[in-house]
Order: sequence, then C-alpha cells, then structure tokens
Amino acid sequence: MSEHQLEKMKKYFKTSFFIAQYGKPFSDFKLLMELQLHNFGDDDQSKLYTSYLSDKQCKEFIDHIAADILEKNVTTQLDDDCFISILADGSTDRSNTEQEIIFVSMLNNNRAVTQFVTLTSVPQANAENIAKELIVTLTDKLKLKNWKNNLVSCCFDGASVNLGCKSGVAVRLTEGAPHIISVHCCAHRLELAIKKH
Repeated sequence: MSEHQLEKMKKYFKTSFFIAQYGKPFSDFKLLMELQLHNFGDDDQSKLYTSYLSDKQCKEFIDHIAADILEKNVTTQLDDDCFISILADGSTDRSNTEQEIIFVSMLNNNRAVTQFVTLTSVPQANAENIAKELIVTLTDKLKLKNWKNNLVSCCFDGASVNLGCKSGVAVRLTEGAPHIISVHCCAHRLELAIKKH
C-alpha cells in the first residue's frame, strides 16, 4: 500500500471512529467522506475512494477498531500467571452459520471481572470445531502461550456438543489439562426449569 493510500485509509478509520464515538448512523459515513473531499480536495478519486463509501464499509471499519481495542483491553489484564475461566455460547445467524460468543472471567485487582473476547464463526457446530476455536482464542487473541495452566474452568449451556461426557467441548479441553472444571451455566439451567412450568 502506498503512502497516499495509507493516508486515505486513515481518514476512513478516523471518520468511522467519529461516527461510533458520537453515535451517528452509519449512513452518515458517505456524507462525511464527501464533505472531506469537497473541503480538502483529493487529486486521486480512484476506486480506493469510491469502493469504501458505504454504511457497510463504515461498520467494517468500526468492527476492526472495536476488535483491536477489546483485544488490547483484555490482553493487558492477563499475564502468564493469571487464572481464567471461559464462558461460551453458540447461536446460528441468518445465513445458518454457527457463531460462538466467548467471554473470559478473571481476577483483576482482587475483583472478579468478565470481559467479552470475541464473536467468531465456527465452520460446523460440532465439539471438535468449537474446541479448536476456543483454543485459537486462548492462544492467538488472548496470547496465552500456556493456556492449559491458565484455564481453570469453562462454562457452557447443557447441550451435548458442549458438555457431552464422551466427546463434548469440555472433555476435549480437559484432555490436556485435567484440572479444568466444566460448569453447566446457571442461567441456562434456570431457563430450562422455567420452560417446564
């Protein structure tokens, strides 16, 4: 990417950040970028400029900014000696793609803190793929090289894919770290109890 293109991309990200910061609708993105072009000019109105002028692109820019901030926020609280718990739940989106939301609980200044880590797509909603995605989250996003020592518990709904006693996600996580305690989520248990009545 050339220096000129890099400067242009910075404008897209800064404008997207402005929209997110002040709660403006994504549809304002194109108008703000056109205003900048009108006020400050641009000698290169190439595809690089026009291909990013949409509310969908604004959302993409904001997603990247938010992911970076969230990742830095969580990783700064973690070190190699901390103990964490993973909370995960899956859902299928409109395109029938399995989405797994992952949170992490830890102690920070002697207070229990739960932080959002990621919402990630899983190719297929089976125990193998979900366990792989959790491990990728621990090693790549949270930068825990020795996650087996850091992870002390995991919390899932009662689905057999997660808590199945033969090959569920919890079993797969405990294969290399038998000290991990798996927990059936209390909120899911309560929901099941209420539905029965």
